[in-house]
Amino acid sequence: MPDLSPTAVADWLRERDPDVATLPLLGPIDADPAVLRTMLRLGELLEQARANDAERLSARLRHPATAVNLRAALAQSGMARRLRLLDWFGDAGLPERNAVLAVAMGAGPDGDFVRAELQALQRRALLARIYAPERIQMLLAACQPEGMTGGRE
Repeated sequence: MPDLSPTAVADWLRERDPDVATLPLLGPIDADPAVLRTMLRLGELLEQARANDAERLSARLRHPATAVNLRAALAQSGMARRLRLLDWFGDAGLPERNAVLAVAMGAGPDGDFVRAELQALQRRALLARIYAPERIQMLLAACQPEGMTGGRE
């Protein structure tokens, strides 16, 4: 089941990508106890629906009325929960999983926001790898003339 509790989501994210897990990924809405209860219930219901009839769940998630609400929920969730849900949609064994993911990030302001957030996250992760301290140190060392320390003769 996609456990959407803050601890479970943070643990899942640390396992998947420790670099991303260091970013601020909880939004203001994540601190609301009512939202937390609702998100936990959503995770339970998604798993129950998948276990009962994955084909039906997939079709319902792709239904236009559901898609609007799904995109709104994803856009309002913090990045960590958003990533956890998108990952679950892709890995839960749902039929037409690519279509479910496409609907989750579909046209409209909420889908645009979700896609933009994912692109920003990907860009940050790429820049973090490019400018990693060990990589910069290696480049600086490569620029030093042989036998020199600290860049001075």
